[in-house]
Amino acid sequence: MFLNFEFGLAATKGFRQNLYYWRYFSYLKIISRLKDFIKKENIDVIGLVEVNFPRQADDFKKITGFNCAGEPIHKNMFINQGNLFLSRYPIVDSEIIKLPHQGQKRGILRAKIKTSSGPIQFFVTHLGLREKERFEQIKLLNEICSEIGMPFIVMGDFNCSDWRKELEPLLGNPCLKHIDLEPTYPSWKPRKCFDHVFASKDLTAKAKVYGEEKFSDHLAIVSEIDYV
Repeated sequence: MFLNFEFGLAATKGFRQNLYYWRYFSYLKIISRLKDFIKKENIDVIGLVEVNFPRQADDFKKITGFNCAGEPIHKNMFINQGNLFLSRYPIVDSEIIKLPHQGQKRGILRAKIKTSSGPIQFFVTHLGLREKERFEQIKLLNEICSEIGMPFIVMGDFNCSDWRKELEPLLGNPCLKHIDLEPTYPSWKPRKCFDHVFASKDLTAKAKVYGEEKFSDHLAIVSEIDYV
């Protein structure tokens, strides 16, 4: 599963809700709803972006009971923003790979898990708002994907309006399969495909955008992954 958590603001009805900063203090309700959703859909791993560290990350681990990896990437006086990975399976190791950036710091969270079928690596990312910086970020991500010698999944908020153009290096990478998805943003009237999932060639994958359950200004993506 992948979701832009939006720091728990839960803006699901319009952009104006993003201005209601006091909604942040109710984020535990959103995590509890996500816990119920995870149980209902029998979800094993979750990638999240726009999570505040350490408070929200610790609460996700406590409430879900999952193993956890992640750390803040961009820090300011108000928030420590980062990517978070949760897993029912043991997390063998993890790291933050820094991405080139022009404004807010960006990164890729890499987490390796151990399953009964073998190890799998997951990459959780959130790209920049400027096309020029996304070009460099996608270039580095593509290079990383070309060098992995084991099954892996890439999921994230790529922030690409013209995604077929901007993601062309990834779409043309023979090591990757793009999972076709419906628009995910904004959640109340989806029209932009910001969020994407890629799988390595040795995995089969299908995914669904959940419009019935809304947790933030992005819709959640749930994928089914298996070995070829």
